[in-house]
This record gives sequence, structure tokens and C-alpha cells, in this order.
Amino acid sequence: MDLLKNFSKEFFGLGEYRIFGIDGSMAKEEYLEMLLLYVCSLGYYGKLKVNEENIEVDIKDVEREKALSLTASVPLWIEDLPNINPQSSLDSKDYEINRSIESIAYALMRLSELTLAYKVSQQKDVKIIFIDGLISGAYGPLMRDFRLLMRSVSVFEGFETPYGKINKIDLLLAGNIGPYPFFIPNRDTFSKYNLLKYLLNKNINAIIGINKAIWNNIFSDKKFKKFIK
Repeated sequence: MDLLKNFSKEFFGLGEYRIFGIDGSMAKEEYLEMLLLYVCSLGYYGKLKVNEENIEVDIKDVEREKALSLTASVPLWIEDLPNINPQSSLDSKDYEINRSIESIAYALMRLSELTLAYKVSQQKDVKIIFIDGLISGAYGPLMRDFRLLMRSVSVFEGFETPYGKINKIDLLLAGNIGPYPFFIPNRDTFSKYNLLKYLLNKNINAIIGINKAIWNNIFSDKKFKKFIK
């Protein structure tokens, strides 16, 4: 207990902070040949108090912010299920189709929870975010879904945006580079995306000294030559 107290004082500092807990739910309905998937995620604020004597987590008077909640209903024709999950087909057994439907609803719910967590992480006074489930447990399935997306034709391809139509390269970069604060390790297969993010953050239209980037250990000379090839 003393170890926990000392860690909290050192990590958070003395004071009163906000904490945020997130949970999601999902449901599905079937009407004739159409599926309706429902997902919802919301969260509540609590308080974390760190002082010289003890550490207190106060959830007696939780607060909810309406802007920090997500709900969605997704209609899906059963015949379009193989387009969403290439591993399933209409010739699959009933339990395989049900498993595919559950995996789609779960993925939507998990994505809504992570979206809320990302939004709350931008608030400096929130020190702890509680999520129903481990992030490490969500990363694997998300990467699996992303790899499946890259192997097939996505419904996002050809979608009109203010910047033009989305293509496969857009999806590849979005999946590997992610949003602005997303950290990309400088090793192995990630190094080329580490370089691209470095260029984007430094203004892609500007002239950037590659040697300076190498000197700063942004990437090694060997990895850079591999990237150029």
C-alpha cells in the first residue's frame, strides 16, 4: 500500500483530478433479410484525490457529459455480409454467420469506446481512463481486421471527400500512420511509416534535411535506403 501511495504522489502529484470510465453495449435485430446493429458507448467522470495521507477514488457523485457519448445504428443486408467480412459467405453454417455478425457489432462497439477514450485523453485534467477490457486485447483484432481490409475491396474505396476520392493507398496510410498524436515505433516494418509521419509533421511541402533526420536518429541510414527502394 505504501508503494502505491508513493507511486501516485510521484506520478500524479498532490491534488484532485478527474477520472473517466467508459463502457459500451451492443444489440442486433433481424428483419427478413436485413440486419440492424446497434452500438452505444458512454462514460462518467469521477474524482481522484491524492494527498500526503492517502489516495481516494470518489465515484459517489459521478458526472456525465452528453457530448462524450456515441450511438449508432447500422443497417446491413445479409447478402452484403461477405463484403464486410470476406471470411464469411452465404454458404457458411448458421453459427459461422452468427459469429461474423457478432464480430462486426463488437468491432463497432469497441471502436466507439476507443473513440471516446481518445477524445477524453485530450483533456489535461483527466488523469485516468477506465475501459471495459484491455487495449492490448483490442489491438490484435483491429490489426487483423485492417489486414483483411487491405486484402479485399473496401466499401470506402471511391468514397467522395472534400479532398478527392478515397483509394487503397489512403486506407493503407490511415491504418498505419493514424491520427496526429499516434506513436509509430522506429523499427522493422514501422520505420517507413515513421519516416512518412515525420515528413508530414514537418510540412510535406517544405524541404527537409534528410541527413539531419538521420543524425537525430529518426531513422537509420540503412532503413532509409530500404524505404527509398
